[in-house]
Amino acid sequence: MISFVWTDPLPLYSGRGGTESYTVGHIRELNRRGIAARILSYGLGKKDGREYFPDIQFKTLNSLGEISTLNDTIIYLNIPHNIPAKRQSYTMFHYPALEQHGRRLDYVRGLGNSIVMTNSRFLRSYWADFLDIEETAIQVVYPFADPAFSSVKRIKNPNGTTRVLYAGRLSPEKGIYLLLEALHHPVAKHQSPLANGFVFDVTTAGNQTLHGQVIETILKHHPWINVLEARHTPKEVAELFAAHDIVVMPSNNKFWHEAFGMVSIEAQHAGCRVIVSNSGGLPETNCGELILFEPGNSFKLARSIEKASKLGPLTKAARNEATKHFTLTESVDLLLQVLSNYDSTLQKHSKIDLQCPVTASNERQAILN
Repeated sequence: MISFVWTDPLPLYSGRGGTESYTVGHIRELNRRGIAARILSYGLGKKDGREYFPDIQFKTLNSLGEISTLNDTIIYLNIPHNIPAKRQSYTMFHYPALEQHGRRLDYVRGLGNSIVMTNSRFLRSYWADFLDIEETAIQVVYPFADPAFSSVKRIKNPNGTTRVLYAGRLSPEKGIYLLLEALHHPVAKHQSPLANGFVFDVTTAGNQTLHGQVIETILKHHPWINVLEARHTPKEVAELFAAHDIVVMPSNNKFWHEAFGMVSIEAQHAGCRVIVSNSGGLPETNCGELILFEPGNSFKLARSIEKASKLGPLTKAARNEATKHFTLTESVDLLLQVLSNYDSTLQKHSKIDLQCPVTASNERQAILN
């Protein structure tokens, strides 16, 4: 059994972010391969998000100490816990350190002898610096685009407009305010976006929070933006992308660096051109249809939207090429290879020979001592 440990104070919301999509997608694929996998949640009771994922097994922990009694392969999600386990434990980081999760020393102590994994080379470098360990002690297991995105049928645009979608969470770090600023630059012909034949859609993803609700209210009163209900399953999100030509991921590089950006590869698999900030792990998401703009520069974002519009729809050949990158199969193969380095029972499922061995950090252990 592979158990992913969720100790975040918020439930495992569907459509809230990459951590959730990544983890649930891995569990589904592992179960499909006959490898038992589940979520262990602590601190939320049965209000841990299980209602969003009826096909996934959830187990509530009454105490974190219960982990010591399990014969599971333990993977902590973003928040490490130094708890003795019967097998080698791991911590998968999907984003940089957060103050609310503790100080650097808390992270170091929490990791103990866990093996560190990240979802991008950018994040591997960040955590190596933060923990003061070698990058070779950290393994990258890239995210993926669910097969639903590569198989979805594109929806033709009868009006001839350029359909632009912001599908990120309604939060400042995702760059929603930068997009609002970009709308007030002349995108083309020095006219308003609507006069140019642009349609801007934003989803309600992330409106579970107070801040998200405030941003949603602002957007609903904006004359150039349509607010759409967030989608929650890969199939629904894929269909949403298929109805748009461009997906934007502005991101805010002042206080948040996107670790990877699953939306980017999902949208490219669905046949969209994608515009992202040239920061964090976003440049790593290139499936061939990525347009980078200067971080924090709303004028450059507006010009990138104009550029993407002039390029027109993707050809079938370009989309087919994009779908060859960052597949679910490859991502789970990488995960299993990392785990099989320490668990002989998983070696039969592993197909990839990693170049860098995974080793616990001597530096980290020295700090603990």
